Amino acid sequence: MRWLCCLISLLVWSCQSDYHRDEIPGDTEGISAVEASLLQEFLQQYPKDAEANYRMALLQQNQGDLEVAADFVRKATALDEEQPKYFLQAAMINERLGNQEQALQNALRAEALGSNHPDVFAIAAETYYTKGEWSQAMKYAQKAVAIQPENAMYNFQMGRLKLQTGDTSTAIAIFDLILREDSSYVGVYQQMAAIARSRGTLDTAIYFLQKGLSYQPRDMHFRQGLGELYLELDQPAPAIPHLKAAIGVDDQNQQALYHLSRAYAGILLWDSALLFIERAHAITATPEQEMLRAGIYDRQRKYTLAEEVYQDILKSDSTHQLARQALNKLRRKIAYLRLVAARKRELEQAQNMRPPILEKKTSDDNN
Repeated sequence: MRWLCCLISLLVWSCQSDYHRDEIPGDTEGISAVEASLLQEFLQQYPKDAEANYRMALLQQNQGDLEVAADFVRKATALDEEQPKYFLQAAMINERLGNQEQALQNALRAEALGSNHPDVFAIAAETYYTKGEWSQAMKYAQKAVAIQPENAMYNFQMGRLKLQTGDTSTAIAIFDLILREDSSYVGVYQQMAAIARSRGTLDTAIYFLQKGLSYQPRDMHFRQGLGELYLELDQPAPAIPHLKAAIGVDDQNQQALYHLSRAYAGILLWDSALLFIERAHAITATPEQEMLRAGIYDRQRKYTLAEEVYQDILKSDSTHQLARQALNKLRRKIAYLRLVAARKRELEQAQNMRPPILEKKTSDDNN
């Protein structure tokens, strides 16, 4: 048994030497099935070996089990707090799990320990970006680009930051450069579409979204974006298939349901419009969606239901002017229709109360 432990130890530490040399985390291709099995046995014997826990984290990450990988890398960082590669790997795993704040702390710790790996700076930049701390995000994005100036992801981060800080021309230049190097980098098409949309050039925005969609046909962001743009262009018919495709990917996509309802309303298919706005309403009732739902009830002549929806909006927000105006207009319409109906009944009653008109006899009838 002793020889087996020695063999396992040699395997683990030989793997370790590669990582100390290159400090490139996340690569477990060098771990064979036999080595993985030996690694598990080694951990049973030596559960407090930091390097073995780190290697197991890499293995679990490669197999897609991020939660388990996070546990192993957490053990590694607790057992050895001076290894920057452990904290970098922890940052990468936590970022993929959506634990942005923990990822940032891990990345900053790796930096403090002397790591110069660009992913340390990229993760920090991304976290600061999501927090809206543009100057900090820019500082770390610049560090990542300085190390790997040809890396599309790092340049993409820089382009987004330039866009957020108002330097649109530089952002566009960066995005153009990325597309010249890699025309399939779909994130750039989303950003270019957003720029075009903000400038009011909706046809150009549609072009970029369609380009992105050609690379990722099931991407619901491209689909939904196209649907919304067609609605802005007052073209509801071509919006419908894109919005339906977005809902096909996520049937709880409330915004897509709302816009699809708008599209059907735009081609006067009120039953379909009501179906999708009711589905959106079942998820969360927002004032914007409730206004549409009330409007559909109105067009279907379901005036009582429309009135109730407007009243519910005003109960939640008494300052909602559009709802108040729509409610007042609806009540005037209801009052007018009631008046017309009453007048019609009066005329019908008056007609029924008239005596029958006797026909005059003709000379032929007298004979």
